Amino acid sequence: MKPGFLIFSFLLPLGLFSQKPHIDHLRKILPLLKDSARIDSMNELSQQYIEQSVKDSAEYYAISAYNMSAALHYIHGLAVSVSRQGNMKTYFYGNLSEAEKLDKEAIGLYQKSANKTGLAATYDHLAFACFGQSKYDEALKYSDESYAVYKKNQDETGMTGILGLITQ
Repeated sequence: MKPGFLIFSFLLPLGLFSQKPHIDHLRKILPLLKDSARIDSMNELSQQYIEQSVKDSAEYYAISAYNMSAALHYIHGLAVSVSRQGNMKTYFYGNLSEAEKLDKEAIGLYQKSANKTGLAATYDHLAFACFGQSKYDEALKYSDESYAVYKKNQDETGMTGILGLITQ
């Protein structure tokens, strides 16, 4: 047996279960948090549940974050929660036109916020939603926007990922 395979076989289970403690930790501290910290944690929980394909929990935390953000007039929290809802429309329902609408709304909210964290990923997802609807010119435009934001943030992984869509 090759040593690389042996090491990989021991580390694989750690990678598969590494998100569960993060979710457990966020859920445990959530009652202690207030205002924007609570909203940001709910949005993160929504993302974690999307990644684990747990639709009900992902939707619950995104909608809760949206409602609390609206009550507090926390624009960044609104932007992130709307972006998460756009991701869910694609991931859980395959509804690209609704995802496009939500992503455009999220981008408008990001433009009103000083905190642009998540903007590049939202442009990225919007480009994907447009591409999936055969709106290639729009997809290219949003891909370019995404690339520019990733580049500004020096996010090489994001830049590489969006280049894959641009080349298509």
